[in-house]
Amino acid sequence: MRLASCLALLSMGCSQHDYSVQVEQPAVGHGIKNFPETIAASFDISIDVGFQRTNFGQDVSRCQLQVALYYYYQSDGFGDPSHGGDPGDGQEHGEGSGPDESGRIGHPTEAGDCAFTSFTDHHQEGLQPEGGAWQVRGSIDAGEELQLIGRRQDLVLRRVQDHEERVFYELEGCDESSFPFTEVFDLSAPDANMGSDYETLYLKNAIAIGQQIEMTAPGAELIEHGKVYHSNLDDLDLQWIHHGAPLEEPGLGVHTEEMVFVRNMRIDEHRPFEALACLPTTSNSMWLTSEELLQFTPNASRDDNDTYTAIQVDSQTTLQETETPWGQLVRARALITDGGILHLIGE
Repeated sequence: MRLASCLALLSMGCSQHDYSVQVEQPAVGHGIKNFPETIAASFDISIDVGFQRTNFGQDVSRCQLQVALYYYYQSDGFGDPSHGGDPGDGQEHGEGSGPDESGRIGHPTEAGDCAFTSFTDHHQEGLQPEGGAWQVRGSIDAGEELQLIGRRQDLVLRRVQDHEERVFYELEGCDESSFPFTEVFDLSAPDANMGSDYETLYLKNAIAIGQQIEMTAPGAELIEHGKVYHSNLDDLDLQWIHHGAPLEEPGLGVHTEEMVFVRNMRIDEHRPFEALACLPTTSNSMWLTSEELLQFTPNASRDDNDTYTAIQVDSQTTLQETETPWGQLVRARALITDGGILHLIGE
């Protein structure tokens, strides 16, 4: 997906495209092309890296490492509502910036601060995603596999073609044990025939992935029926830990930022109508006061089920841009999260 946050991990092309090349836009679908047919025209690369734990660390809801290549005038499909995602500009809901007029969650600028956003029905109307995983899809075939060359391990991304004939490359069998936490990867397409202009597609230092995080408070002992019951008159203590050593790669511009998101949603809906974003003052905790929680619309009681409140800690890792052989700048981020559901009770 394209970097603006977050569903994720995203990539952004930053250089000018070659608009002098006459490229016929396909009328139906993307139309798969191989490298000799596309090398004359500029195209983009999207990289999606995401690992998400839910139920306060008890379950894994997203484990994904995908790459897609596509023409500059096409979309990578990330966030397309018809394929299960936020129909925005490539940001996962809760990963944008700006006030409620933009339809995005506002972000604080100082550590310890929080920004509350209330969305109107106008912004939410018709924007409910249909479900499904965040994903990137492309139209350019780069061979049977892409390779990720890491500091400690190498991975293979296999070619996949979906029912709409869109092409992407993904890590097969992704789970918590195989996900490459704390790693930097080069991206290589050894099977791509790039024609006479470029002999190979190899992106140095294309992806950086940070540490695994695990929420420790609220603890698993507080979970009842898949959620934690909490009064909006009580402060909420959030704590988490990091597994493994921090990613230290001098000269690569590696940057990791953590943020706490609280999203309040109506039952049977998947987009928040109220949200809070906070920058923690420490690397492993955040204290949400009752004043902050009182901004949300609560349930009237434990038995009332009008709303549910998703709370999570996001850890986003980025590094400086890498350049393609044809001069396109690509910047990827990896998003690792842990969280769960609160049943917020108004007292």
